[in-house]
Amino acid sequence: MAIRFRIPAEAVERVSHAYSPLLEAVLSLHVLVEPKHHPLQHPWVRRARTLPAALKRDIAAFSFAYRRQVPDLLAPSPEHELRSFEDELAALRAVDAETVALEFARPLYDTEGRRDPTFLNRDDVRRHIVGAASFFRASPELVRLVWEEPLRLRDEFASLVERYWQAAFAEEWERLEPLLADAVSEAGRRIASDGLYPFLRSVSLQLRVEPEQEQFGIDVPHPHTVEVTDARRLLLVPSAYVWPHVHVNCDEPWPLSVVYSAPSSPPSRGPRSLRASSWACFGRWATRRGSAR
Repeated sequence: MAIRFRIPAEAVERVSHAYSPLLEAVLSLHVLVEPKHHPLQHPWVRRARTLPAALKRDIAAFSFAYRRQVPDLLAPSPEHELRSFEDELAALRAVDAETVALEFARPLYDTEGRRDPTFLNRDDVRRHIVGAASFFRASPELVRLVWEEPLRLRDEFASLVERYWQAAFAEEWERLEPLLADAVSEAGRRIASDGLYPFLRSVSLQLRVEPEQEQFGIDVPHPHTVEVTDARRLLLVPSAYVWPHVHVNCDEPWPLSVVYSAPSSPPSRGPRSLRASSWACFGRWATRRGSAR
């Protein structure tokens, strides 16, 4: 079983490029809760040990939201201009309750792309979701908000990411954004000179690139073939924190996307506030969620 994107080799106008500060921050949270899978990002893991204790507890409590895969609603848009962290966070805080419930349940229960939230009314589904959250050492109380109070879940997750950004990731983003902008430019140059499929072949060993069939994708237990069209374009998103994974999305209503590892330097020696151990005190909160696809 596999996900496959079908696109003619010459249809490069159907490919968009973007990067996202919000998505990158959440991918770095995945690194913090799964450090053994991310040796290249261990400098960031070590620096994060100096985060405030309350914030670290909240990151662990919300780990169900980014330990195995991240919500697709965090993906940047292929149409909109590149947005700031503040704009992306405001958009997250405007997401409706049904979408929040579906997207935060998905890392713990495979909906196979279906957009019907009524499955969350089933006792067996709820038991499975709570059990999976407990297995991932996340907060069962937080995950129950998926069906009990999804808007509260949304707001607490947004608050967690905002506090993490203020405490550490805003300074890391100052370093990363020029690297990701260069990665976007380089992707465009390579696609223009070498072609779409040679570029995709270099993105990740996890991608199955089949230029003869004019398709590519990833082998996962989610059978789905989608056509990349002018109306529904492919979004290529470079990331410094996704390695060694590659994330793909093929399900509505989110963009068709591939989040791939950008050529970049390892995390810097770190935020000055961390080196000086002068962390501000942030209030108590609750946390959640899971990662990689």
